[in-house]
Amino acid sequence: MQVIQAMDAGGVADVERVRIGETDTGADLRVKIGEAVVPLLRRNLAALLSGHLQFTAQEVNQATYCRKIHKADAAVDFALPARAIYNRLRAFNPWPGAYFDHGAIRLKVGRASVQAEAVEVAAPGTVLRTQPGLCVATGAGVICFHALQRAGARMLPVAEFLRGYRIVEGDQLVGGRAQALLREPA
Repeated sequence: MQVIQAMDAGGVADVERVRIGETDTGADLRVKIGEAVVPLLRRNLAALLSGHLQFTAQEVNQATYCRKIHKADAAVDFALPARAIYNRLRAFNPWPGAYFDHGAIRLKVGRASVQAEAVEVAAPGTVLRTQPGLCVATGAGVICFHALQRAGARMLPVAEFLRGYRIVEGDQLVGGRAQALLREPA
């Protein structure tokens, strides 16, 4: 890609597609993108060194931009659909991570999954059950947390975590209000 004054707007010489898997995290994606550089380099190095690399202009109307991600984006927004929460958790792993509050205690989220069948109806953030994970109502569906961490402690599987920390069905978990990450170009 050509570097010009506008962010990520220069011409593109070649593309290598990277598949994002259902469980890939931000860290996994960085590895995949790093590996995708190798075939791009093999295909284009000679043309680049000889000055014959051809660039194609990008279609500006097809662009979207992601704003800068902040630590506050790590707060789980239980009003979102379970799938959207799950995807944010994966994207924000390892940074900024994800957390919610249980009373005055902030808990960091490790692994999570979306429950396949979500028939429970409860206010977003309500703990529905604690087995096989900490399953919580969302704006649409149920998200189950499988690993949690208290400040100063290590990440633990939920079953082990709940042996030393009490969360019960009906408890209300509090996250934050998710802000949009993508915007159209100016």
